[in-house]
Parts: sequence; C-alpha cells; structure tokens
Amino acid sequence: MFRYQIVIILFFSVSLLNAQDSRKQNDFLVPDSILDLPLTDKKLVIAHYMTNIVPAKIDDKISSSYDLTWFDPNGASKTLGGVSQTAPYTSLLKQDLSLEQAAEFEMQTALKLGVDGFHFFYPGFKNDAAMKKYNAIIKAFFKVAEQKSIDFKMTLCLCNPKHGVEKEKISRWARGVKDLMKSYGQSDNWLKTPDGRYVFYTWVADGIIDDLKGKHWEVHLQPEYIKNVAIAYNKLAAEADIEIAYNYHLRWPEKKEFVDNVLQYFPAVCGWTSVLEKEAEWKAVATKCHLENRDYTQTVYPDFYTSKVYRKTNKQLILNNAEIVKLGADKVCKHVHKMGLSEVFRGLNQWAIDTDASLINFTTWNDFPEGQHLAPEFTHNFGFSVLLHYYKQIWQCGDKPFDLEESATVFYKKYPESTEPKYNIECKVTRGDSKLNEDYIEVVTILDRPAQLIVGGNHLGIIQKGLQVTKLPMFFEAIHVKLIRDGKAFINFTSPVNITKTPHRTDRLTYSYSSEYNAYFKSIFGVDSY
Repeated sequence: MFRYQIVIILFFSVSLLNAQDSRKQNDFLVPDSILDLPLTDKKLVIAHYMTNIVPAKIDDKISSSYDLTWFDPNGASKTLGGVSQTAPYTSLLKQDLSLEQAAEFEMQTALKLGVDGFHFFYPGFKNDAAMKKYNAIIKAFFKVAEQKSIDFKMTLCLCNPKHGVEKEKISRWARGVKDLMKSYGQSDNWLKTPDGRYVFYTWVADGIIDDLKGKHWEVHLQPEYIKNVAIAYNKLAAEADIEIAYNYHLRWPEKKEFVDNVLQYFPAVCGWTSVLEKEAEWKAVATKCHLENRDYTQTVYPDFYTSKVYRKTNKQLILNNAEIVKLGADKVCKHVHKMGLSEVFRGLNQWAIDTDASLINFTTWNDFPEGQHLAPEFTHNFGFSVLLHYYKQIWQCGDKPFDLEESATVFYKKYPESTEPKYNIECKVTRGDSKLNEDYIEVVTILDRPAQLIVGGNHLGIIQKGLQVTKLPMFFEAIHVKLIRDGKAFINFTSPVNITKTPHRTDRLTYSYSSEYNAYFKSIFGVDSY
C-alpha cells in the first residue's frame, strides 16, 4: 500500500510539474488582442539585405561579389569563363568606400530605386564573433542614418538557426539583439508597428525548436509544433527585453492546417522566391489574413540565376572559388528559375495590389550570388526599378494621377537557351516550368498617351496608355527602341548588349535596359553612364 501511495504521489507531482511547465510556456504566447494589431500604418518596400555583401572592406577584405577577379572571363576562374556572373557598378567604377560611406551609398541608392528599408540577413550564428561582425555592419547603417537624417527603415531577418540546442540558439540571438539595442534601440530608423513593437522578419525559422531535431522542413507535417516555434521566438524577445512582431516566413501555403496554426500564433506572414503557379493558394492566405486580423505581406523578386556553384554528385554548395576552379565545369552546376523575363516580377507586384498587402518584401537588394539583386549592377541595370516604381505607386496611391516619367524597358536573355557557350556549366531549373520558352525580347512601356513603337526597325504598332508588354522574337542586331508621338521620337535608345549566337560562358541572368538608365545612373553616380 505504501508503495502505491508513493507512486500516486509521484504521478501527481510529475503532472503538477508538467502543468506548471505548460503554464510557463504559454506565458510566452502573445494574446490575440496584440496579434490583431496592425503591422504597419504605411505601405513600404522593405528589401532583404545580405549583411556580409556590403561594398566596403570588412577585416581588410571585400566581399567576393565585389571582387571582379572572379567575374573576369580571363581572370582567376578563366577555365570556367569566370565563376561570378555579376559586376556591381561600385566595382566597375573602382569606388573605394569605407563602411560608413558604403552604408550611406546603399541607403540613398535604395531610396532612389524604390526601396524604403532593409531587413538584414541575421543567421543563426555558430558563435558570438560572427554576430559581432554583423552587428558592426548593421550599426554603421543606423549611425549614418541618424547622422545624415536619412528616412530609411531597418530591421533584422532571423535566418535558419541550426547550431546548438534551442536554449542556446535563443540566448545567442538575444545577446546580439541586445547589443544592437544598447547602441541604437531608440533609433527612429527601426521598422516598428504603430503601437511600438519592433518588426522582425524570419526565414526558414522553424529550426529554432528542439522538437524538429534539425529537420525544419518537416514542420508542415506536424503543424502543432508551430506553437512551440512561436514560444521560442517570443522567449527570444523576452530575453532581449523588447517586444517583437514577427513577420513569419510561411512555406507551404497550400497546407491549410499548417497555415491555420501559423496565423494562430504569428501576427504576419511573408513568402520568399516563388513563381506564379501557387497564385490561388497565396491569395487564399491573404484573404484569411484579412479575415483574421493578420498582416499579409507580399514578397517579390526580379530574377534567379546563381553565381553559386553546386557539386553535381551531392548537390553540395561550394563556397570556395579556388575549389570550384579545381573541380572544373563538368563536375558542377548552377541553379536557375524560369521567370518569363519580367513576367513573374510583374505578377508578384500585381499580387501586392490585388491582396492589398501591408508590405512589399523585395528579395533581394544585394544577393548578387543568387541573381536576385536590385542594387546597381551591369546586367539588371535599372529595368526592374522602373517596374517597381510603377506598381508601388498603384499599390500605395490607388487611382491617383501618376507622377512617373514615360518609359520603355527591354528585357531579354543574352543568348538563346539552345546555344551552348564556350565554357558551359549545366543549369538546373529549380523554380518554374523547365520547358518555358524565354527566347524572346520583351518591351515594357509605361505611357501617358498612346504612341507608335519601333524596335530594331520593326514597326510594332500603336502602344496604349499605361503599362503594356510587347513581345517579339530574338534577333542578333542592335536592339534599338523608339517611341513616336505626333511625328516626333520622345523615347529613343539602343541597348548596349546584343543577343549573341556565340556566348563565352553560361549566363542565364535576365538583361534589362531602359530609357531611364541615364537618369538613374546620374542621380546615383553623378555621371550619365558607365
């Protein structure tokens, strides 16, 4: 009998402890009265910023994205035709910027190209040393924004925590956040909710909890774990001694139970790189957000073709360029999305309008290695910025009169897909229809009144008011664009890069050039063109 009494006492003691633990955990859940509050009172475009890809030397080293040695077709990686596919204009112009000068350049340029703020890549670091390095860069942005009175919003994107157990991940991140808050917590440049909470983004966030044992991609199979994910991030906020409204990176929009759990515990959701095939699912998420007082934020991206290189055998990403050169073109591959030139970008921006999204999340400002960049670079130039300004004005202002310059922008690939470059690296299509034909030239016009369009000597008829897309087959002569109204050419330019039959190396980035090129370039760099 005595033994049974001990067992009963132990049973109830354990049950009581579990109940207490449960109550302690639930104390970290944000009540609906707070989750229901709006994320923002102003529609802004917030771009993801790769913190370690800043155009300045850090620890006396420049990011490889700004090192033209690896871009040069006859340089260090000439046996592959050049590993890096992008050349930022700051590098081409040989600008030597200090960290603070780089921070000012990035913010001022972003504002000119339609971006209102950055969410800084802030990964689940393995140690505090890496976090201190990132914090030094982020602090430079806040310092310059305050000193120069730059109206620019900034925050963090907590990314893919995978080192240590849950408690360690929370504490490590909290230390970094507290360090930033100690220096600039009161800055008006933080992205905040109207009631004063800090808005933080997440990306592949679910690995913070121990329950998933490192397999963050399985969270949609056990959506009940989302509650624990929310608790973990709210513990982080408590340990950092601030209130945070998380813009949760939502994957699998088609999984209804999963989406329901996310919206039960997080105030806002965002996506990442996604082509247009899940339009119905994402718009259903947006509708549900509006019904449940949650914020739907729309992610847009302009392009995706990687300078990143992967082993063919095990899909492993290779970060060392010297190792890539040693392996050779036959043993590596790159990733690409089929985006119909500007079609996906235009479609995603239209979704922001259709869903009345709270924010536009631009993926990304400066991830040159993934080809998603908006920052000034010789392939994308400013074509995607022209489109962003157009959609942003409709999204923010509705039917109010436009104040944009009339423009024409061309988008195209540098060579037909069936053409094999001299230095050929296999490309794997990881998003979009692999059979999608992108072998055409796209002319996107934004006009106040109708006008006649001529491209490469081809009379393409009358183009109507507003945004219109005109497609024509690839050709290999100069791409000359002219718009005529009342007998006079008011837009007249030639794209500096022709489509070629004999490409030197694999390069599936979408090239763009616009009638607005010189105006953008001069406003940023002080000269008409490169």
